[in-house]
Amino acid sequence: MNEDSKADFPTVQYCMLKVSGKILSSKVGFELDLGQEQLTVNAYDDAIMQKTLKVVEFYNMIDALNYMSSLGWEIVHVYHKEYGGTTNSHPHYLMKRLLHLKG
Repeated sequence: MNEDSKADFPTVQYCMLKVSGKILSSKVGFELDLGQEQLTVNAYDDAIMQKTLKVVEFYNMIDALNYMSSLGWEIVHVYHKEYGGTTNSHPHYLMKRLLHLKG
């Protein structure tokens, strides 16, 4: 497949939504990892990416996941990373969405 024909096909973009915060705190923090590779995307996808970055402003997990879903992201896998001997308070959500590259 040459470079020109790749632009005709959607590709998948992944991100990692990391949950942080104190166990007894009502406030949940979020970190969003979109990777380092910058793809050339169309204006629609660029607008979605700008909206996606706003997920770090949410204060609870359900609102954050519903927001990400409304932008086309879906959960692929959830795992818990251990911090300070506990694993139950810091889930990491691997998410994906279809991405259309510029032609």
